[in-house]
Amino acid sequence: MKVLIFTIKFGSGHFRASKSLCKQIRNEFETSEVIVKDICEYLMPHNYQKIYNAYHLLVNKGSKLYNILYKYSEKTFDGTPSYPHLLLKKIDKLIASEQPDVVISTCSVSSQLFSAYKEKYKSNLPFITCITDISSHPSWITPQTNFYLVGTELVKQGLMDKGVDEKDIYISGIPVEEEFVPSSSRNERVHKNLLIMGGGLGMLPEDLSFYQEINDLSGVKTVIIAGRNQRLFDQLNGKFNNITVVGYTDKVYEYMHEADLIITKPGGMTLFESIISEVPIVVLRPELEQERKNQSFIEKTHIGYVLEEEEDRYIMDIDDLIHDDMTLSKMKMNMAEVKKGFDRRKVIELLSSIEAKKGEAEASSS
Repeated sequence: MKVLIFTIKFGSGHFRASKSLCKQIRNEFETSEVIVKDICEYLMPHNYQKIYNAYHLLVNKGSKLYNILYKYSEKTFDGTPSYPHLLLKKIDKLIASEQPDVVISTCSVSSQLFSAYKEKYKSNLPFITCITDISSHPSWITPQTNFYLVGTELVKQGLMDKGVDEKDIYISGIPVEEEFVPSSSRNERVHKNLLIMGGGLGMLPEDLSFYQEINDLSGVKTVIIAGRNQRLFDQLNGKFNNITVVGYTDKVYEYMHEADLIITKPGGMTLFESIISEVPIVVLRPELEQERKNQSFIEKTHIGYVLEEEEDRYIMDIDDLIHDDMTLSKMKMNMAEVKKGFDRRKVIELLSSIEAKKGEAEASSS
């Protein structure tokens, strides 16, 4: 089986989901070939970095505008937009070259593009859209998507309310690498471990007094993953006795396995990595609209804590929670319950079914 996965690097979540799917498929299908393709880089090789820079600027400095556009598109988005013929022709060239058996998309942009391609070129390639947020935003829904992988029952219901057939929706959780599954053993220690993450873009508080207070927490050692925020890394690295600063890393699971508590922005991938790792999550006040939906899920399932609006209470709340073993234990149990609501092997079952149908079709035509 040959699988082509389309993704995009708006943040790191879509790409991490693609890598997770890639590993899972290769592990399950010994003879499989999996290709992960950044659709933006492929279609616009000379301009993609400018597009990413503009996106990063928008989410970091223009979140209000971003949310206006997001909410407006929730109400007005309807069907697949038209795309320049040149872009669709490049996708056709890629499909002709790679000849995949199935295409998976982990981003709404690539889902829309490939749906437009299928419609124009009358392609019958099986197409799976993997939704990487706890959202049923209409931009994820395309007329040429055959199957949807979703994180929760809530997203499934949202898709059904918008007209997607129930039989085409699989609750698989957002794809997370196997390494995030916690081991039975854990290093013994006398202090608490706090992990602070800002997502792939490193969107964390920049007020140094916040980190000084974190450093001064009694009995707490802290790791901060600054991501690609080089400025923050340079500001914090080596400045505090009880804080270790890490730049961008693809081994987040190693830090999660040692953490008692995670403080982060509530992106879909980070949320599900925390759930799989069963490490309670504290949410910094989210600014992006889809993160607010993820925040609502955290509150509804009681798997974490949302910091209050008053920033002067942040440190007090963090200090109280990380030393409250009973509350942390309840949150971990709630995470275990959440995991029972999805089946990470659904994507393998779906691909096996697609492969079997292809084999039957080839047999009947020979």
